[in-house]
Amino acid sequence: MKTILSLLLIVPVLTMATPLIPIPSAFPDYYYTNFNWDTFEQWHIAKTPIDPNNVDYNLLQAAIFFYTNQYRKSKRLKPVEFKSNLCSAAMHHTKEMGDKRFYDHVNRKDRSMRTVMDRAKHFGFYGGAVGENLALEFLIDYKAEASYWHEQTDGGLKFFYGDSGHNRGYIPPHTYLSLGKSIVKAWINSPGHRANLLEKEFMYLGVGVYVEPETQGNANIPRIFAAQVFGG
Repeated sequence: MKTILSLLLIVPVLTMATPLIPIPSAFPDYYYTNFNWDTFEQWHIAKTPIDPNNVDYNLLQAAIFFYTNQYRKSKRLKPVEFKSNLCSAAMHHTKEMGDKRFYDHVNRKDRSMRTVMDRAKHFGFYGGAVGENLALEFLIDYKAEASYWHEQTDGGLKFFYGDSGHNRGYIPPHTYLSLGKSIVKAWINSPGHRANLLEKEFMYLGVGVYVEPETQGNANIPRIFAAQVFGG
């Protein structure tokens, strides 16, 4: 079994609240056979700014999936195929991490779902090898550890660099395309995660994402859990 360490990003500490509810997706599973990175990158829907209160999980998962294959292609490797049961395993784990307040490959809250292999088998994948990448990323295009402040406007909560009331630049929301690329690039820059991305034995991939439960008073930057589950 192939399992690597998760990618932990330094971000503000958040408190527990009610999780956000995903909206109906613009990217149903059968679309995977109709797209590759080149067509997905040009699709106007993929360039939509992400609304933290209405995240299209499937669309972001697709961005991560296709950019992963684009990276594999750049290294002359075969693309991985979408596998719905691995997607279910990844989605389950991100939701567990968000709702039960942990960030780890090991789910100590549920013995039956403890490891990535347990989760893959539970959802019907019985291949000889599995691997998992994890990330926790901002939903806005924010440079980690920079000072920021936020303001409630008619268009929702907006974030700015600088101190309260001293605007040093608006921090825009990620698009589905830009966030998918950002997450995969972070994995590429981490040797253990990169090894999973480039593992020749892996033939299948499922991706799961889940918005971290929003903070009390909405004071901090919204984040999202992401997981890749590879199979071979």
